[in-house]
Amino acid sequence: MKKILLMSLMASALLMADISKVDAQKALIQNVVLNSKFTKYEKAVELDGFYRVYFDNGQLLYINPLNETIVFGEVWNKEGKSYTTHFMQKWKEELANSEIKNISSDKLLKPAKKVIFNKGTQNNYSFVLFTDPECPYCKTVEKFFSDGDTTVYYNFTPLPFHKNAKEWSEIALSSKDFKKALEAIHSGNIPKTVIGDEAKKQLEQMEALAKELKVTGTPKIYVIDEKEQKIVDVVNGADIPKLEKYIK
Repeated sequence: MKKILLMSLMASALLMADISKVDAQKALIQNVVLNSKFTKYEKAVELDGFYRVYFDNGQLLYINPLNETIVFGEVWNKEGKSYTTHFMQKWKEELANSEIKNISSDKLLKPAKKVIFNKGTQNNYSFVLFTDPECPYCKTVEKFFSDGDTTVYYNFTPLPFHKNAKEWSEIALSSKDFKKALEAIHSGNIPKTVIGDEAKKQLEQMEALAKELKVTGTPKIYVIDEKEQKIVDVVNGADIPKLEKYIK
């Protein structure tokens, strides 16, 4: 009995030591990126003394907590393979899979504005787009959607550094023809539309959803399987090649 108790106490002590070590490592890393909250970290065998530090926006940094060094950009091997790209892609896939499990398509569609381009969905997939009317990358994605047979659900997410984004979002939502208003805004011809209270309320709901989902950049696209009524993919940024596989 004493032997079992002693072994249990030793195991607990080792566990507490490991926890203390982890906490110390985390604190050292946090000291290097004081104003940034990271999601996880792991030792980088490809860069001696450094850790791969992952953020919930899909980004990755290499950090050496002992000499307080940060490596931005790509880390390559001699064969020309980018470790940074490899691990960042894996991390983005992990984040996307986590999002898919925790969000219902109904939640995404509730505040959204539906737009049918050409013949609409032809390949079983529709798209929920978080967009900013002043974002050039969003414009690229929206042009891609408008050139095909797609159904897109718009959730405006005006970014704080775009001074006209909120007003233009409210103008589009106040317009009788939402689709035409979008085209006018993208061409620089801002409609002279009186902004209504209903549009303001709808934009507030869209922004609240974006905040809940931690959408900090645009465009962000959720791909929905219409038959199954579930999210099957998440696309961050203007990743046209990734979107192409869902459109005929």
